[in-house]
Amino acid sequence: FGTCTSCVDTTFTFDVTKPDGTLILNRSCDWVGAHSFRCDFAGATDNCPVTCNECTPAPTISPSLITSSAPTPLTCDNGFSTIDISVQTDGYASETSWTLSEVCNGNNNVIAQGGDDYANNNLYEEVIYNCDTQYEFTINDSFGDGICCEYGDGEYEVKKDGVVVASGGNFGSSESTPFGTCTSC
Repeated sequence: FGTCTSCVDTTFTFDVTKPDGTLILNRSCDWVGAHSFRCDFAGATDNCPVTCNECTPAPTISPSLITSSAPTPLTCDNGFSTIDISVQTDGYASETSWTLSEVCNGNNNVIAQGGDDYANNNLYEEVIYNCDTQYEFTINDSFGDGICCEYGDGEYEVKKDGVVVASGGNFGSSESTPFGTCTSC
């Protein structure tokens, strides 16, 4: 009777229906496996089984990282982090670029980047879901005047799990900010 209708990150949405297709129950939950719910219909009570397979984390898509292949499920020993990156461009957005790299134990693996196709005076937001580790966010301005304040009110902000870890706009050619820890690498 139960069918998973969608799966995003670790939240399932499912419907329970009568044999004739009439919807009885629509729920969201975060469990994996088979479960039964008590369903009342037509004066009778029945157990309505629902089975959901494990979700695959939503893929990260950035302007410069678009792929048509299915995402590989991400496994992390010490949990996940959500990195939110907001960039408000100035009047010369073509000068702006940024990278987010994993830098634990001497590594420098770029996991996200942006700026290649940014338009002037626009807000761009990126959400990256990745293993909890040490990162470095670097923002660049090829002209060397940052993104604030001579040619617009550009700024950037980076949050890790909802906490601001980097922000600014008046930085010259480049600004880098490390955050997180290597204990989970």
